[in-house]
Amino acid sequence: MSYEVAIEDYSDGHLGNLFDLFRTYFQPDDRLLTEAYSRWLYADNPFGLARMVKVTEGGRWKGFMAMIPVELTRKGVSLRAYYLVNLLVDPKHQGKNLFGKMISAVKQVMAEGDFALMGHPN
Repeated sequence: MSYEVAIEDYSDGHLGNLFDLFRTYFQPDDRLLTEAYSRWLYADNPFGLARMVKVTEGGRWKGFMAMIPVELTRKGVSLRAYYLVNLLVDPKHQGKNLFGKMISAVKQVMAEGDFALMGHPN
């Protein structure tokens, strides 16, 4: 099977697949596996809905990162940006350039808009 990369606005329908992928790394009591935290991070942002970057194979999520919208302001000048967080690749699919595939898709989105990217290592 081949990998498919998609970027979509967050919806509550993403949570089941997202939690399945996150369970490959996190303990059941981790806040990343709670609907309340996920809604706060992905949906309740005053700058808008998060964008979900996902890699699927056969309909199952194998890689993920979130694009959280933010607005940076300095001396009265604002810049739209996305903060890339929660990057995760299924352990069985590491080494297959899934991170590269996700970043390539994000770069295409960047070409369509005027915004910056930020992130930090997990």
